[in-house]
Amino acid sequence: MGMSYLSGSMYNLNRTERRFFLLKIILLAGLTTAGSLPTSAQHWHQDSASGKTLTCSPSYSRVQRDSVNALAESVLSERGEVYIRFPQQSLRRTDMLPRSFSIDKVEDGHVYTYAGRRHFREFLDMGISYELLMPPSSRLYLLNGPLHFDPATYDSYPSYGEYVNRMLDMADSFPGICHIDTIGVSINNHLILAAGISGSGSFGKGKPIFLYTSTIHGDETTGYMLLLRLTDYLLHEYGKDSLVTRLADRIEIWINPLANPDGTYAWGDAGVFLSNRLNANGMDLNRNFPDPADGDHPDGEEWQPETIAMMEFMKQHPPDMSANLHSGAEVVNYPWDTWWVLHADEDWFRMISKNYADTVRSNSMDYFLQFEEGITRGIDWYRISGGRQDYVTYFLHGREVTLELSIEKVPSPDELAAFWKYNRKALLQLMEQCLFGIRGKTVDSESGQPVMAKITMPDHDKDNSYVYSDSLTGTFYRFLKEGIYAIRAEAPGYQARTVEQVQVLDGKSTSLDILMDPVKTGLARQYKQPDLTVAGTRIIYYLEQAGTATLNVFDLAGKQMLPALYLHSSAGRNETDVGGRLSGGIYLIMITCHGQSFSYICSFNF
Repeated sequence: MGMSYLSGSMYNLNRTERRFFLLKIILLAGLTTAGSLPTSAQHWHQDSASGKTLTCSPSYSRVQRDSVNALAESVLSERGEVYIRFPQQSLRRTDMLPRSFSIDKVEDGHVYTYAGRRHFREFLDMGISYELLMPPSSRLYLLNGPLHFDPATYDSYPSYGEYVNRMLDMADSFPGICHIDTIGVSINNHLILAAGISGSGSFGKGKPIFLYTSTIHGDETTGYMLLLRLTDYLLHEYGKDSLVTRLADRIEIWINPLANPDGTYAWGDAGVFLSNRLNANGMDLNRNFPDPADGDHPDGEEWQPETIAMMEFMKQHPPDMSANLHSGAEVVNYPWDTWWVLHADEDWFRMISKNYADTVRSNSMDYFLQFEEGITRGIDWYRISGGRQDYVTYFLHGREVTLELSIEKVPSPDELAAFWKYNRKALLQLMEQCLFGIRGKTVDSESGQPVMAKITMPDHDKDNSYVYSDSLTGTFYRFLKEGIYAIRAEAPGYQARTVEQVQVLDGKSTSLDILMDPVKTGLARQYKQPDLTVAGTRIIYYLEQAGTATLNVFDLAGKQMLPALYLHSSAGRNETDVGGRLSGGIYLIMITCHGQSFSYICSFNF
């Protein structure tokens, strides 16, 4: 007998009717199979605060196992995912699970995990005893709050429509410093939105870019509400609060409160009750990104629409720093998640993570106590592959941490104000880290034009920890723990330049301008830099003499993005249009003519 979890009319019931309806669902889930189970297995607990479990063990009879498995299949048919746990000792390593599984946490000797409808059978074939859990988003209190979201109090969860309207209203109210960008559209046609905030509306002016996103797991809503409120706070306090004003004036801030709207509103757009962790295809979006250790598709699945949209957005707005907000634990998690090596900037990651944990702990005596220091390196907790944190840090050369901000995945609306009180200052201070470390600029020593260069630190960098200066402004940012460092700048067509004895102080900014001397050989050196540049969708290049030029475009990982273009070119200025062939992002462009090659790293912003 299937469980009718989905009923769009339930939000029209009064509070008593809602409680009765949910209790009926809970009892149905337990009683439909109880008659065929041993007494020890009949423990669907009726305490909604602690959740409910139903055990399936290989020691049970075939009929008994089939009864529990049938209930799990009913949940899958209605919700698209199941939430289960099993003893950690059942596996030698958690990475022995099917790659498509979504581990939630490892706690008290148990592995908690979600599985989509296409992958649960893979788990059953392993013959492991498991407990079927009630979803964390089935809490009764989610049906007891106000029927309408009030942005003045933030004491309830918004409907999907209220969320979209609130985002648009904030941009309309503060057009000089805020605009809303649509990152993409989900499988079920929900908008994935981001609010851009920058003083005087100055986007793309060489400021460091900070990105906050939340709720890539749809049933983890603490960060959703915190980031919606943070957006509101930044806009209303700009020009009033000195820290907020400094952040908005000196940082390009992007805030995406809801990265997986299909998961959060899986039961319907009216509210977050019975929200799902996974997207509408039953995929964990935080296991769907390219992975430094396991390649482009670590989960064995195609990139989901939400993943593609986020990757494209981050190519257009490459974050220097970012944070991904979750719930289900209370800890700051930093790279790496996928392998055991230390990041080159381990000391810096530990410092900013500890600063966040210490700040929130100062606001509450019983918060953020799950880990001794309130921080963990990801793989020291448990390994994941395909996470966004490692994708940003490795492939985009950014610096991302994961903020796990509440034990309860979907906290009671009554607790939202407390979580804002605990985290408000820490969220602001984390953004402020963008203003510390090295703020540098690379320019042509002859023309003064900006040069996009690879910025490395000899005997320090590893695993893609280097950064790039911006092609439009030449600016770069390198966040470091206090110390003395050597900084090296390299760019095609220029002599490499190393600056020794660069001092960095914690909580301070170090300015560093690097003059790049052009190499006097190669293509078209009589032309001032750049010999190759980008204007909109056009690539402009100069040649000493006419001929057929071969143009190749690569991403920063070395993958060829377009078939080679053979261009009949004249001496002097030439151009070709790549509109419709490339998305916005950073690419290496190489032109070869008369046996000589010239390459340049360019940023496309279209």
